[in-house]
Amino acid sequence: MPFQLNSSSQGSTLPRGRGPPQGTATAVGTSPTHTKFLKDMIRAVCGFAPYEQQAMELLKVFKDKRARKFIKKRVRTYICAKRKREELSNVLMNNLQRRNRDTDVENK
Repeated sequence: MPFQLNSSSQGSTLPRGRGPPQGTATAVGTSPTHTKFLKDMIRAVCGFAPYEQQAMELLKVFKDKRARKFIKKRVRTYICAKRKREELSNVLMNNLQRRNRDTDVENK
């Protein structure tokens, strides 16, 4: 059998070594700073979707489970609903902390 470098019908004839891992699979769970910056900028310009606003109202009155069920109807998966609820509750907490910080500065 002759040696062929580019033989598609016979599969690869040269063993391929495994190089360093590439792509996003190596950085699972990490968010690059530029991507975070872009997401924050888009959120500031576009705001929240109507279903997100309604879910935030539910979270304000401590209806976490109801908010998760409501979001799940919109995004269709339990995991995505939990992630979205956590994201919205973090937004609410950041807004509350910012409001408290601003009132403390005004009182001094």
